Amino acid sequence: MKIWLAREFGEERYDKLLGQLLREQTALFDAVWQHTMDLLRREEESISEEHLAAHIAELCIDHVLELIPPTAEGVNRSQNRFISGVLAKHFYKEPSAQRLTLLRASAPDFTGGLQLPKARRPRPSDLLEERHKLVVALESNGSNPVHQTLKVLEAIAQIEHGPRSRGEATRDDVSQVLRRIGPVITRRILQAFRRCVGQIRYERKTVGPSKFTITKPVFEIPFRVLRDMGESFEPRKIEELICCYGYLSVAESGSYEELLDELRRRDSETWGRCIQQLLECRDTSIDWPLRYLSRIKEPFYVQRCAERLRQGLFDRINFNSLLEYLITVQPAAHDETLRSCYCLLRDRVRECEKLRKGKERPVNEVTPKPPKGESDDPFDLDVPYGANSSLCSCLWAMTTSGRGSSLLSGFATKRSPWRRMSSSAGLVFGFP
Repeated sequence: MKIWLAREFGEERYDKLLGQLLREQTALFDAVWQHTMDLLRREEESISEEHLAAHIAELCIDHVLELIPPTAEGVNRSQNRFISGVLAKHFYKEPSAQRLTLLRASAPDFTGGLQLPKARRPRPSDLLEERHKLVVALESNGSNPVHQTLKVLEAIAQIEHGPRSRGEATRDDVSQVLRRIGPVITRRILQAFRRCVGQIRYERKTVGPSKFTITKPVFEIPFRVLRDMGESFEPRKIEELICCYGYLSVAESGSYEELLDELRRRDSETWGRCIQQLLECRDTSIDWPLRYLSRIKEPFYVQRCAERLRQGLFDRINFNSLLEYLITVQPAAHDETLRSCYCLLRDRVRECEKLRKGKERPVNEVTPKPPKGESDDPFDLDVPYGANSSLCSCLWAMTTSGRGSSLLSGFATKRSPWRRMSSSAGLVFGFP
């Protein structure tokens, strides 16, 4: 449950094993369900019902109906959202009228919003009308390829989703239309797309603290469509696109890693500059670029990674990715980096414990929360839990590195205040 809640270092490593255990051991699944309901009874803002519901729904079978209360009486808002979310996600895995009836009969108070998904009826296609709309779009702005592209995408959105559609066309919409309108108009559209991609400048600009602007995302579509058609782009243009849109959406991260792999094969210097820009960008998290480097076991960033871990230049979001990258690549003296990082975190936890004791207030006095972005903890690690969990991650890394036993030999002590802190790492001895 701690892995799910905090999305800790190692979550992906354990997901497969946890899933297998919960699917095979009904008693364990029941215990996890009950523990989840107990946690949600507290209604803490830090606990995401949606996140937990997604994990449970992925693993559960109809046996879950036996665990759900017959009515919503006595169920708080967090528990209600969790139960409703689990049932909805479980139902939509295989929606059918029979299953809908079963779920509504078993848990009527939590399934009121469930309904069978409506089958999308294909709109009747009038090729002459579609071709006319696209020709008008191509000719409406003279020879300006950027305006032509915008008008074509607007026309495709209306063709695929109706004349009143205000949404933007998707990459799939464009592909569907190009497959049926014939080669002549297709060539004209692709020519406009090609000139647009060549003329447009894909860029991400910082305009203030935690604020940035990007080239309109709609202009990524012509690049993607042309690439699907087999077109090749200069490394500089690929770098532009990755640095503009890369990793802004986790769901699309795989498509940018394909581009990074291509860039790495074709131009290692441009690839390195692109990766450096993604890793040093303050507008987005470095979590996913680091996971990419870990996957390909590329030591490009390892010296900077070790420096950040030794000096505490990390936060609760990117700490685990920095740590995983270090132990994946295992550069020279990485064991000493782990030792330094552990000592840094250990000392910080002790310091925060002292600060907490010095700030104890009467029971009836409310302690105001610090403004967003301000904290006693310069690492922003949710003291004490965040720092403690980071220590556990660091200890786990130390045990799995090449010289784990020698690294830990200097830390064991019988009087450790952190004696049970490392249970999530599978350790049973104490640490100072």
